[in-house]
Amino acid sequence: MPKPLPQNCLTVEGVADYLGVAPLTVRRLIQRRKLKVLRIGRRVAVTPAALEKFIAENEK
Repeated sequence: MPKPLPQNCLTVEGVADYLGVAPLTVRRLIQRRKLKVLRIGRRVAVTPAALEKFIAENEK
């Protein structure tokens, strides 16, 4: 049984919904190290602080 994600963390799908992009786009951002994540085994979680930082750094 997988352990639950830390409280308030978002999944790749949750971040994609929030940003209005495809989950594949979020995975690419993670792969390119533009979006910081927590890795829990094979699972990936994005903290609200990491998401806010990403948005602030990429605003036009």
